[in-house]
Amino acid sequence: MNNMLLNINTILFNVIIIYILEIKFYKVNTFILIISLSISHLITLLIINNLHNNFNNLILLIYFCFFKGNIQSSLNIIKLKNTALESQQPTPSHLIKEINYIIKNNISKKIKKLIDFGCGECNTLSKIKFKYKKIGVEYDKDIYLNAIKEINKNNYNINQILNCNILDYNFNDNCIIYIYEPLWNTNNNDVYIKLFQKLSCLNHNIDIIYVTGLLVKKLDDDFFINWNFKIIDKYKLGSLFLNRTLYYCRKYKK
Repeated sequence: MNNMLLNINTILFNVIIIYILEIKFYKVNTFILIISLSISHLITLLIINNLHNNFNNLILLIYFCFFKGNIQSSLNIIKLKNTALESQQPTPSHLIKEINYIIKNNISKKIKKLIDFGCGECNTLSKIKFKYKKIGVEYDKDIYLNAIKEINKNNYNINQILNCNILDYNFNDNCIIYIYEPLWNTNNNDVYIKLFQKLSCLNHNIDIIYVTGLLVKKLDDDFFINWNFKIIDKYKLGSLFLNRTLYYCRKYKK
């Protein structure tokens, strides 16, 4: 009985450590993360004097296979009672850090406008650090009305929110378009194809930051290349089996 309680305490202890690292230091080198958790594992073993305890190893295996980078998403799924396929949830905080890093270090100074395609209630847009114009585009009327309430309630630094189809938006200047897979529940890519047809004809610099869903991955390398977007950066964020791909792409002025 005592060993069982100690094992449970060990699991809880490691879950807390993993959660803190996940939220605060997601980009910490995986090697360093494993070393730090291994040290906590050894300390726990010394405390309970049980060298046959494998609970820590099991927790690490589950974490790196399924939950690394996905803890916040998992909590949102539980909170919003969504299925694992749905990705209209708010962007996880570690992804927002990545987006802000890209904007700070890569975006041209000629770009003065950021557009969030499928902005939801503008929670993510409010956290993106962009010192020029920030615009949200939301197709769903009810979500759009809720977004207006949230903007007024929380005094979000957002310049404009529009209730329209992204295909009707007038791209009249250089801009960044942020896309957090708002079309996860459609069976085809018609909207994306029409959008990129439109973008490819523009005589502007267009940067795209696109994040796939955990399981729904509609756009890939070939899609961007076929529409004359150069992939500046691309990397996976998440666990071994459940992960998102972040693309940073650019179409140069003709």
